[in-house]
Amino acid sequence: MSDSWCDLTLNWRFTHPTSGVQFTSPVVYGDKVACSFLNQYRVFDLLTGAPLYTYVPQAVSTIFPNDIRCAPTVTMITGYPDPVMFVSGGANQEIHAVNFNTGVKIWSRDALSVGPTQLYGATRYCPFIVLDQGGVSIVYWGTDNGRVVAANALTGALYAGWTTNPRNITLSTWASGASDGTNLFFATFGTGVEGDIYSISAATGVINWQFSAAGDLQGASFWPGPSQSQVKQACGTCFA
Repeated sequence: MSDSWCDLTLNWRFTHPTSGVQFTSPVVYGDKVACSFLNQYRVFDLLTGAPLYTYVPQAVSTIFPNDIRCAPTVTMITGYPDPVMFVSGGANQEIHAVNFNTGVKIWSRDALSVGPTQLYGATRYCPFIVLDQGGVSIVYWGTDNGRVVAANALTGALYAGWTTNPRNITLSTWASGASDGTNLFFATFGTGVEGDIYSISAATGVINWQFSAAGDLQGASFWPGPSQSQVKQACGTCFA
């Protein structure tokens, strides 16, 4: 910031050579910046903008990542010495854990490693949530097929603490996913008229409550409104 008028000084910029559309904001962790670009993730030096590496979430050579709208999540997890970046492959349904310092894959859930029936749908937006359960880091995410998945953040194996894993909440979770440290909160989105909100126990996977079951606001009860963006959870609106 150069003065009280908030005139900003451009330190560096990056223009992707082929990806002209971007759906998410960059993520800053330590001295690095990470960002998704439709079919890949790029990591840069925070201060200089120097490209550090490109990561393509593609474990199966014939199934290409595409339509990635995921902002990566970077955090420390139990049992691993470096920060871990969690990313999705978008429409190819893959989930990857990557060493954030080196760009080397730690594990992936893909059609070869776990089989196509264990992927549970496209993961285009896919915000990740990482919580501690009994000294073990667990990573959670939602899919376009309405599944909420819990997995060991170090290995990628499904979390055994959930009797039902993944939890099926029927409609796409799209860009939703939040936590208070104990519970997970996911919204659903179909055509825009049947949106709902779920509270799920992070430890057990049990649904604590479903917003529509209370008989109050649901997408169909106030659609269309003054602006459709006010009631579409895909646009980031939440009710409390």
